[in-house]
Amino acid sequence: MSRIAGRHSLIPILILVVALAALVVLVVLVSREPVIETLEPTVLSPGDEVTIRGRHFGTAPAVIVGSQTVPTSAIVTSSSREIRFTAPGNVTSGLLYVVSDRGRSDGQLLQVRETIPRTGFTGEGPGSPVITGIDASELEIGGLVTLSGANFGRTRHGSHVVFPMLQGLRCQACGDEISYAFWSDSRIVARVPEGAVSGFLSVATPWGSSNPLRVIVGRTAGGIVAEDPLEIALHYGARISEVQLRSASNPDQPGAKDVVVRLPSVQVSASQRAVRYLGEPPGPLRFERIDAGFERTLARTVIVRRYAVRTEIDTARVAAAYENQTGFHAYYTKPLPGLPVSDPDIRQIAARLRTNRTNPYRIAEAAYAYTVDNLAYALGLSDRSPLAGLESGYGDSYTYALLFVTLARAAGVPARPVGGVLLTDEGSSYPHFWAEFFITGIGWVPVDPALGDGAFPAAFPVPADARAYYFGSLDNRRVAFHYGFDTRQRSLLDGVRIAPHEAYTLQLSYAEGGSGIESFRLGWPVPRVIGMFGLD
Repeated sequence: MSRIAGRHSLIPILILVVALAALVVLVVLVSREPVIETLEPTVLSPGDEVTIRGRHFGTAPAVIVGSQTVPTSAIVTSSSREIRFTAPGNVTSGLLYVVSDRGRSDGQLLQVRETIPRTGFTGEGPGSPVITGIDASELEIGGLVTLSGANFGRTRHGSHVVFPMLQGLRCQACGDEISYAFWSDSRIVARVPEGAVSGFLSVATPWGSSNPLRVIVGRTAGGIVAEDPLEIALHYGARISEVQLRSASNPDQPGAKDVVVRLPSVQVSASQRAVRYLGEPPGPLRFERIDAGFERTLARTVIVRRYAVRTEIDTARVAAAYENQTGFHAYYTKPLPGLPVSDPDIRQIAARLRTNRTNPYRIAEAAYAYTVDNLAYALGLSDRSPLAGLESGYGDSYTYALLFVTLARAAGVPARPVGGVLLTDEGSSYPHFWAEFFITGIGWVPVDPALGDGAFPAAFPVPADARAYYFGSLDNRRVAFHYGFDTRQRSLLDGVRIAPHEAYTLQLSYAEGGSGIESFRLGWPVPRVIGMFGLD
């Protein structure tokens, strides 16, 4: 009987092994379709030469623009990583695809200069929005754009401006209040979000979408370059156990015996795209009317494409001022719990960082240097706050990241911490925190002060000059779960709140119980690496 029971106990393990193997095969197969990484130029005239770079193009790929296939005679060179062709005389604006025997790539917008936007568009139906004008011939990341037209709606509500974005990147900022300075039925003033590219812009409302208007997003000061993509599969979750109920509580009160757990989501950004969950995506999970014996394990499996990034910047062209009409600058420079921006000592240091500096890139560079020079890496600290780090001279990655963000904000540079995990070549994962600061025209620039100070886990690839590399560049061996603190989280229950002992996120709320629950145990293990696959 014991042998039979032992064999039966192996069945769940075998099922898990088979499922993970199938996941690996799925990731590898999906990754073999053609992928366009860069398209230059994106705006052209007939006769111009176009260069497509990417991977998995195959030996004899076809290039399609809109509904037209580029003639073979127009293709100058072709390889599995690069295609160059001369734009035919009849080329029209449209999505460009690379087609091989393995499938078709995602479309990249190719625009013809001579193409005139359809400003005479009368709408999809009665009352649908119409764009008739734009105030700028070239947009920049973080800048403002004003659209003129009709039927936008007196107030925004669920409406938003749809910007063209990098491949695999959703327009996350398109619906945020912080992205809009003004909205009326005939005029919109919106902030250009990070990841916006040249393409067709439109206005989406509950009663219809507007005509597409061609826009060009410039790179006057430079930009963020994403390279060396890595496909990463992670398994993560939480566990609720050891529930203790209050004997004197009213069990019939709504929510009194409920528990809410907030599993984090893998974030989408310019360096982290194509996020796919196998099964239900995470979110607040509520368990109602539980008893003292309640136990539950929550698990999610996610696949994400992570890029190494580096910043190409012309510091002489960096704008010293930020737009302040949407509240973006005020939002990302204000003090928060954990970010003591208004502390007198912090203010004094920030004033020194700004001495003889007006360029926000140089100010952030000085904040980075100050953080690395004044902290030494240590684990097991009872107080990981920025002020404790300044006083003791020690900190972990959380201390490093929050001290940099605090100093940058106090010096007037928008900044935010990032919470996630580091992944080693051996497949181990570690909670880790880094940071970003914002430069108009470029976007969020990455900074990892802890790794810049040499705090690398074992089996992690180390660049030649870590201190220089981790200001403006970032490796692809990481996954971000939070960009900044989510200050919009609201408590759903009025009882106990539980936070994990060592988190890999920046959540304000992890798990909470109703008024009838005395306590419970929250397991919050570090995400487990299922697989990592290079996409070269």
